[in-house]
Amino acid sequence: MLDKLSSIPGYVALFAAAYPGEGITKITLGKAIAAYERTIVSNDAPFDRWQRGSERAVDASVKRGFEVFKGKGRCETCHGGFNFTDDGFHNIGLKGSTDPGRYAKVAIKAMRGAFKTPTLRDIALTGPYMHDGRYDTLEDVINHYDRGGDKGENVDEQIQKLGLTPQEKTDLLAFLHSLTSLPMQVVVPQLPNRVKGSMRTTAVALNKPALEPAPAPGKKLDNVLPTASESANSLVAKYEILQNDKSFFYKGKQIVTMKVQAGDTVQFHNEDKVSHNLYSLSEAKTFDLGTMRKGEIRKMTFDQRGDVQVQCAIHTDMLLVLDVR
Repeated sequence: MLDKLSSIPGYVALFAAAYPGEGITKITLGKAIAAYERTIVSNDAPFDRWQRGSERAVDASVKRGFEVFKGKGRCETCHGGFNFTDDGFHNIGLKGSTDPGRYAKVAIKAMRGAFKTPTLRDIALTGPYMHDGRYDTLEDVINHYDRGGDKGENVDEQIQKLGLTPQEKTDLLAFLHSLTSLPMQVVVPQLPNRVKGSMRTTAVALNKPALEPAPAPGKKLDNVLPTASESANSLVAKYEILQNDKSFFYKGKQIVTMKVQAGDTVQFHNEDKVSHNLYSLSEAKTFDLGTMRKGEIRKMTFDQRGDVQVQCAIHTDMLLVLDVR
C-alpha cells in the first residue's frame, strides 16, 4: 500500500502538506487514518436525545431496558461511559474458542482469550457479534450473558448468571437498539490521478469504525510472577499507590509519573470498583501482579535503576512510569 500511495503524485503532495518532511510512511499513514477516524462520532441516537431531556425520544421499554443494563444485567460493569466501553480486555467465556486474544501480545494469564470491549454505539448495525462472529443477533448475545457465558478457561469474574426474565431481555434489546444514530454523511475522495488532476468527491453514508488499541510490546511474561517475598505482606512499603477510576493516585493526586529510589517497595492498592491486572515489560523490572479485585493489595520492590512502565492488562489506558533512581 505504501508503494502504491507513493506512486501517486497527488498523494505525495497531500502527505507533504499534512506531514512536512515526513513523507509517506507507516507512521504518517497511521496518523492520517486515526485523524479521519476521530471525525466519525455517533452521538445523536434516540438514547442521547432522551438523556438530553426529550422524554418522547424513547419508549417505556427502552427506559426499563436501561435500568436492566445498569442493574440486574451487569452490562455497565464493562460497557460504561459515553462510548459504552471500558476500553479493556476480557475473556467472556466463549465455548470452544482457542484464539489466544490479547495473550498473543501480553502473555499473562488474565489476557488468555481476552478481547477488547467494543463500544455499544450503533451495535444493532455491526453484527455478527463476538470476535469470531459466532452470534448473528443481539438476542444471541443477551442469552450468552444471561447464562453466564459458557464453560472455559480463564473466564472473567464479572461473567455471572443473570436470570433475566423474557420481558427484561426484550427491554434490554430495545435499549441497545436505541443507541443507533443516523449514519453520518461524509465526503470520500477518489484516488488522485496518477499523473495530474484534482480529486473528485462523492458523499456516502458510513457507520462509525471500530478503533483498535495500540498493541503492547510482545515480550513474553509466561511464568514471570512476583516472588513470594515480593508478594508477602511483611514487606514494608514506602509508597502506596491507589488505583481508582482506572487511574493511579498518590497522596490524593492523580499521577502518571513518580520518582522512587532503587530498593524501595511500592504498595499497589486497588480501590476501584473493577478489577485490574498490573504488569511491567520494562527492562528494569518485569512482573505480573495478577488480577487485583477491589480492596486487594500487592507489593513490589524496585531494585534496579531505570524507567519502569506499569500498565493494566485489562485497561490499557492505565499507565504509570516509575523513575527508579
